[in-house]
Amino acid sequence: MSARPFPPVWVALPSASMRRIDNAFEALECLTTSWPIMTSPSYRRAVQACRDALDGFVSAKAARKAFVAAARDVNALTKGGPLGLLRAEPRMDTPAALFAQDDRADQRLHRTASSSEGARP
Repeated sequence: MSARPFPPVWVALPSASMRRIDNAFEALECLTTSWPIMTSPSYRRAVQACRDALDGFVSAKAARKAFVAAARDVNALTKGGPLGLLRAEPRMDTPAALFAQDDRADQRLHRTASSSEGARP
């Protein structure tokens, strides 16, 4: 029984710190020890796919795909590891983001007005 490696998946779970999952064994361990919702269909499919990958019945790619689906269902999937959270695109539907957009538009308008005033003879 091998670990069945696959491209890394980063998850952030409420009961644990951020984790990098590199293979079907780690995915199964994560699913069975710190998963927040263990009753969903995607969770059961992921557990079965990881077990099947470890036994050689399915590919590591299939196990990863099932694990990613389960992680999406519990909102645990992240991009790029710990630094990926810092580089994530900001949500543009929050009040702070909307105010920032308005502020940037005001600054552009002010710069345009200032530059056009200086261009007059």
